[in-house]
Amino acid sequence: MEFVESKRGKKMLIFDGFKYVFGYTSQANVTRWRCFMKNCPAKILEKVKVILETKGDHEDNCSVKNIDRQKLATTCKRKAVEDIGQRPRKIILGEIQLLNLYKYTTYLVKIIILTVFQEKLMLLELPQQ
Repeated sequence: MEFVESKRGKKMLIFDGFKYVFGYTSQANVTRWRCFMKNCPAKILEKVKVILETKGDHEDNCSVKNIDRQKLATTCKRKAVEDIGQRPRKIILGEIQLLNLYKYTTYLVKIIILTVFQEKLMLLELPQQ
């Protein structure tokens, strides 16, 4: 079980190779997560990072192939905002080493560099007069 951040900054749960999005938290502090595919009936009940129950089966199109890429991109964006002076290529190559993700092509690294630059530009945008 692992928690990651989505593209929109929301918490996501990764369990058994499937992504789940936050549903709600009950008064008993039990959190309900649902599969990221809207039409999939799979759900998880979790309390204090312990899986209590899994409900429903996943459909065929729910398996996730890009979890590592998503983790890499969101981590790089977060680090770029935290340390604005750091060069994007250095951030990305450092994260690839930390996560042991050596299978990525230079094209994908260039795309992540562009997203890091966009994140920095959004941070540096001046208010319009």
